[in-house]
Amino acid sequence: MATSRQSKTASSRLEVSQRLALIQNTDCSPTTCLSLPDESINFDFFKRYKIPTQNFAAAKVGPLELKMRGVSDAAGLEELGFDALHLANPGFCDKCIASYGAESVLQVFLTKPADSVAIAGMPAVTMLNVTTERMLQECAGAAVEAAAVLKEQQSLESVQATTLLDTGIRAKQLVAMGYTAESVRVATGATPAQIQKMGFS
Repeated sequence: MATSRQSKTASSRLEVSQRLALIQNTDCSPTTCLSLPDESINFDFFKRYKIPTQNFAAAKVGPLELKMRGVSDAAGLEELGFDALHLANPGFCDKCIASYGAESVLQVFLTKPADSVAIAGMPAVTMLNVTTERMLQECAGAAVEAAAVLKEQQSLESVQATTLLDTGIRAKQLVAMGYTAESVRVATGATPAQIQKMGFS
């Protein structure tokens, strides 16, 4: 049992190459970094030296390792510079979910139109169990982004007519993606007044 714990501790310690990869192009000198105890290379260290997200990838330090080093929630990942674009990487997304849970990840990384565009059509949509409706809710007043999400998702399934209207997307854009007044009505349950408001004649 003790051997197992020792092996786990040893395997979780950062190697010299990982430490140097983490501080590449930062204000932390190699001498400083290499002299620190392993436990001191933690969330506070990452923030203090503004470690770029690409350095974590280069050092092979992902969400699971970051959680072990004090990044206790998904908001901490955001604080380090991670965003919805990183979720487009299935491996990163999977480890985020394993570390913090899908809903916590969504609460942090799906909060604006650009976030919806970043994950639309990607494996992250299925992995995070996020609907097109939820992505479009973040696109209120952002018709361009809403259209981009719909183009990637290729479906109005689960989308409410009010949500679609709130995005500002209208008939011209919907028709360009192959939708008709009838298909929109069937998919969203839109009323005749809502269909008219969308610009369908």
